[in-house]
Amino acid sequence: MTSDIKLQDGNGQIIGDKLKVGVSYAVVNDPPRRDPKAPAAMAGFQIPSRGAKMNAILMLAAGAERHPTILLLHGFPGYEGLLDVGHAIRRAGFNVLAFHYRGIWGSGGSFSFGHCIDDAEAAVTYLRDPKVAKQYRIDPARIYAVGHSMGGFVAVMLAARRSDIKAVAYVSGWDIGNVAYGWRGKPGKAVIDDFKESSLRLRGTSATKLLRELMDHAQEWRLAVVGPQLADRPILMTIGEFEKDEFPPAINYEPLRRALQGAGAKQLETRSFPTDHSYSDRRIALASAVVEWLQRVAGVAP
Repeated sequence: MTSDIKLQDGNGQIIGDKLKVGVSYAVVNDPPRRDPKAPAAMAGFQIPSRGAKMNAILMLAAGAERHPTILLLHGFPGYEGLLDVGHAIRRAGFNVLAFHYRGIWGSGGSFSFGHCIDDAEAAVTYLRDPKVAKQYRIDPARIYAVGHSMGGFVAVMLAARRSDIKAVAYVSGWDIGNVAYGWRGKPGKAVIDDFKESSLRLRGTSATKLLRELMDHAQEWRLAVVGPQLADRPILMTIGEFEKDEFPPAINYEPLRRALQGAGAKQLETRSFPTDHSYSDRRIALASAVVEWLQRVAGVAP
């Protein structure tokens, strides 16, 4: 099986137009056999974060050995996650942790963008706890972050804080700091309406609070400011060609890419897909690109 995507080098130059790229085996095939002693499994639990508890699931890969583990970070408010991609990643030999930030989709506490960064850090701390790592066959030396939309922002901010995040996939990321910086303190009516609608799914906040938070932190949350701290690690950046009206690449993609390039990033890879922000009709292609990249980064055989 093959899929059409555009391949770019780390400088954003197209090196192939609609190349036929093989679909990863793990994306479209179940494991050939079950490991009776250490089978693939699913665990549900809650992760503590600043006095609250976040709902989480951990997809355990088959095999008794310690597995590299992926932190899967969803967007805002998170209607569309990457759980299908997560299952493919698990079939490829990785554990996958997915959770809901505080104040959203049943997790305790209150929601804020700053909390999301803290929550991701709490999740990494949880994974690295020796008892947790042993129980769930986690290799604490190989933890990676994969984030979509706002989750991409969280992944970059998390990795800037923690060097133990060994690689980051920024999947159509939303550079919320750069977006807010462009408002110059005056978000438009369409933005305000979007935040009002999304805030109905959140606890302990409001559209007004969230917009004020973004404007207060716009400069420090611009990914071009923090991105150079990731230049020594593998970075995958993906984008949908038809998301330019909703999530303009000039704001959400190019500043980070240029900052990484300027900082001398040697392991920066980019992918462009003919699809929308949610990869609605390129889920298999996206999963294949992420799985193939992770296998190379983590040294996991296809």
